[in-house]
Amino acid sequence: FTGFVSEKEKHQLISQAATLVMPSPHESLSLALLEGFAHGIPGLVNGHCEVLANHIAGSKGGWTYFNQEEFEKELNHIVEHPDEVKMTGNNAKQYVETNYNWETILKTYYEVIERISQTDKNEQSTKALP
Repeated sequence: FTGFVSEKEKHQLISQAATLVMPSPHESLSLALLEGFAHGIPGLVNGHCEVLANHIAGSKGGWTYFNQEEFEKELNHIVEHPDEVKMTGNNAKQYVETNYNWETILKTYYEVIERISQTDKNEQSTKALP
């Protein structure tokens, strides 16, 4: 598919994938990968991208590759082992449910805001001392 699809179509397409391939070595966080994970679709990511590789390692939700030969090997593995792909996709889904639900995200934001607020208060009280 090229061009834009609706959100509904996007989620239907992702949910039918065997894996979600992220070839970019320059990601800070891939929403596409997390959306795939949320559907129980494992990732196949460029191992040169530390952030994506860390998500794969932390979730046990996919595979990494570093060159064309490894990419082909992993892709063949995915096609030939559907039971493992399903289990890996379940790991990916659990990872997103645990780490990217609204409760966890809001808690993290509140903690960061509290830490910044405390740092600011400490700096102000230090400045007020003679």
